[in-house]
Amino acid sequence: MAKLLSNASTNPKTAKLLEEFGYEAVIHHMTPDTLADGVHTVCPWSTPGCRASCLNTSGRSQVKGDLTAENLSMYMIHRSRIGKTLDFFKDRQAYADALTLELILLEKRALSKCYTPVARLNGTSDVPWENFVPMDVLSNTKFYDYTKSEQRIRKFVAGKLPFNYDLTYSYNECTPKGRLKEFTDLGVNVAVVFRSELPGAFQGVDVISGMEHDFRFMDKKGYVVGLIARGRAKHDRTGFVLDQ
Repeated sequence: MAKLLSNASTNPKTAKLLEEFGYEAVIHHMTPDTLADGVHTVCPWSTPGCRASCLNTSGRSQVKGDLTAENLSMYMIHRSRIGKTLDFFKDRQAYADALTLELILLEKRALSKCYTPVARLNGTSDVPWENFVPMDVLSNTKFYDYTKSEQRIRKFVAGKLPFNYDLTYSYNECTPKGRLKEFTDLGVNVAVVFRSELPGAFQGVDVISGMEHDFRFMDKKGYVVGLIARGRAKHDRTGFVLDQ
């Protein structure tokens, strides 16, 4: 099985903070939604807006043309993501075992340098990795992710997820009215994508910028984390990207 984790230093938003905070960080990318095989999904809570605006094709991962497996396969980075996703669908336990082994090696490598190991397992997916990876055993590693799953967020609030796993709720065009304020009142951060600039507040909740880095576990809690649309998201008209 090919290497599953990528070094977060390839992400400009995280690279500049790695040395400053002493992090050794990795990110795990899969092919989102059902794009890999047209049937199975790694984004069970996805919405039309997030599918159209997915960062899977932003930055170094940009593609020309339609978002189809055939077209994506023309690009090396997407061939790799498709291959990993198909491997996951084929044997989820074997995939989880391989992922866990890489995380064990990350922890050993980081600690040998007196760094903190950091892992974002859902770079372009929304898999409940807490059901597959023994995060609590990897007790020195800081895990974090975004999710559109309200159930996972409620488990996070109730302390039913691994103690070293931090979740941020991803606001979308299908988020029920009042849910954002409900979650922030519970101490959860809610990521909201805006088209061009960040407002001071959104739905009565103060907005903090999420543009300086991607390490959401570092944010103060109970806020809207404002993000600016990138890539295809700049042209979104589903309601996922907001004009304040």
